[in-house]
Amino acid sequence: MTKKLLSLLPLVVLAGVLAGCGQGSKSGNMSSTQAPAAGTVLVTVNGTPITNYDVDAYVMARTHGRKIKLNDQQRYMIAQEMVQLTLAAQEAKNEGLASKPEVQSELAMQRDMILANQAVEHFMDTATVPEDQLKQKYQEYAKSQSGEEYKASHILVKTKAEAEKIIKELEHGANFADLAKKDSQDPGSAKKGGELGWFKPQQMVPEFTAALEKLKPGEYTKTPVKTQYGWHVILLEKEKAAAPPSYTAMKPQLANQIKGSMVRDYLEKLKNKADVHWNISNPMTPPASATAAKTAAGGASKAPAAATSKK
Repeated sequence: MTKKLLSLLPLVVLAGVLAGCGQGSKSGNMSSTQAPAAGTVLVTVNGTPITNYDVDAYVMARTHGRKIKLNDQQRYMIAQEMVQLTLAAQEAKNEGLASKPEVQSELAMQRDMILANQAVEHFMDTATVPEDQLKQKYQEYAKSQSGEEYKASHILVKTKAEAEKIIKELEHGANFADLAKKDSQDPGSAKKGGELGWFKPQQMVPEFTAALEKLKPGEYTKTPVKTQYGWHVILLEKEKAAAPPSYTAMKPQLANQIKGSMVRDYLEKLKNKADVHWNISNPMTPPASATAAKTAAGGASKAPAAATSKK
């Protein structure tokens, strides 16, 4: 189904249904009996059946693969939209549009894309990731997550003079949180007394991190810190060694990452075994004649030098 065709249908119906999807039986004014079996025919359009499986497939196609549990009213409303889709498709066949070369190509491409996705999903579902690879992947991940974490607060102002004024107030015993609530231009942290919570060094701009790493817990910067956002006065509250999530917690995510690499290898093997004949050249590869001419030119330029040396 093409975007152009779908854009002509009353998509307000599907948009409204999907806005309530996920609620399923929780929708108080909608009945919620058990969903029909996948092959159950819900409606027939000029002899063409539309099954409950077709409805589910249609919703998945429109929601980029989301599997949504529909209640009775949602299923009926989407079936109504599919009736219009089916009628338009039947009319296209009656008008002989299905035989147009561009339509045939698009239908074949849609079919191949669906089959290709199924092949990849099947590979992902059946592939087994060796435990040693998982552990090695986790060690690499844990290493990347190691280091220090900081809990800090800051006061952000527009000018260096304003920051220097705040530092003087702190030196005379002013409360950091009170000054942040009063003077900080950072709306996200000002109302919390400047608190930024826990974060890793790489999450902040380099100038901010460099100033922070020079502090000990309880200290604040004695000179203003300039970043792209303005001038900061920074207070380091606490620091600790960063602890990555456990191996058990990360295992499913790491397995999917490794399977992603396995899929690429799998597809590369399929290509290497295939009989592929190109009728177009790779524009990124220089023509053989150009390569040969360049080689010849290089050889010719060296020849006189060689001859001279012999004399």
